[in-house]
Amino acid sequence: AALRADGLTACQILDGPMNGDRFESYVREVLVPTLRAGDVVVMDNLPCHKQVRVRLLIEGAGCRLRLLPPYSPDLN
Repeated sequence: AALRADGLTACQILDGPMNGDRFESYVREVLVPTLRAGDVVVMDNLPCHKQVRVRLLIEGAGCRLRLLPPYSPDLN
């Protein structure tokens, strides 16, 4: 799911683990249709979040992608 200031959006339930193909499909079919130009999409450092195709889909919707910094015990 995606979280906006006014609640959840772009919810999807999958049976099984997340992988690159499944995440790209989620971004293309579920997340991007809910985005508005100028939105900022923030994701953690799961490897499938770092795919070039995912970035292109988000930026193609007029949005910016920001990845959180690598995990640090000091920031937990």
